[in-house]
Amino acid sequence: MINKFVFWVDASLPTVGGLQKRTHELALKCSTIGNTYVITTKGQKNASYPYTVIITKNYKESLSSIKQLSSKNTMLYVCRLLPQYEQQQFNDLNKLSNNFSNIIIRIQSTKAAEIISKFRNECFECNNITFHCLNDISYNNLPEKFKKISSLVPNPFIVDPVLFDSDLPPRNTFAFTGRVVESKGLDILLNAWEQAHFKNSRLFISTPEPTTKYAFQLKKKAQLVSNVFWLKEKAMFDNTFYNLARWIILPSKREGHSNVLCEAFGTGTVVIGTSVPGIQEYLSSGRGLLFNGTSNSLKKVLEKANNISDAEYILMRNLAYKFALDNTEDKQFNNILQIISNNNL
Repeated sequence: MINKFVFWVDASLPTVGGLQKRTHELALKCSTIGNTYVITTKGQKNASYPYTVIITKNYKESLSSIKQLSSKNTMLYVCRLLPQYEQQQFNDLNKLSNNFSNIIIRIQSTKAAEIISKFRNECFECNNITFHCLNDISYNNLPEKFKKISSLVPNPFIVDPVLFDSDLPPRNTFAFTGRVVESKGLDILLNAWEQAHFKNSRLFISTPEPTTKYAFQLKKKAQLVSNVFWLKEKAMFDNTFYNLARWIILPSKREGHSNVLCEAFGTGTVVIGTSVPGIQEYLSSGRGLLFNGTSNSLKKVLEKANNISDAEYILMRNLAYKFALDNTEDKQFNNILQIISNNNL
């Protein structure tokens, strides 16, 4: 019987990123049923967590800690593949597989699936290694031999019935929240908004206070664009922010799994997002609107959103919220436990 859980992640916990939050939440859940450890090369120890954080200096130290914690009653959860060590990590996991009850490798993107395909003939011949795919796209990109040992379990969504049950936000209102880094695509959004020349629409932006030249430049640009309102940082940590606008814009140039998308779905705010893995699979089937990553494409989708009827909007809203209800934190934790259980049969 499994009574110890080890998480291998190269990120600080919990912080604001999707990977960090999901790992933190899963470690919290596991700590209620067994001793839980998080091994990372980043961050700092925090005595307030019910799990133990082990800070290592490098890959070699992380691997050594994992070996020390290995046992037949222990699950190892690999939260993210490490591109700089991909082949070495694959070989090491293969060698370690018989030391654990289970090894679960989280596959969050097509890139990760492609890495697995690259080494498919070298690794993972053991029965107790499984893959946790977050979406259809990453699952479908796995080699056939690995689909048999894979489970499709989306990341958990945060549901807030109070916010969902509230009145619809005003028409022609949009919002962006997140870090101001190039990968998040705020520059694309500001360019699209400027091109659109909206007179009766408003765009709310909530981000951490700028600390980089890039962030200061974008904030300065936003102040020069009509009907753009840059809010104080604290707004992004309050889910009531999602009730400010009818649409949340997620213009990321790449995405693993977005906290913003999870929170928006769970509060009934419809998302306009880039057609990239990590976003497109969630907004398909009528759960949101997609654009192709350019400012011109986003401009056209913003114009479309401005003209969507309340009935059309409510349909998208309900589909997104239902998806969130079907994939809450508790349900996804039970699904992870089911992966473990199935692999121990």
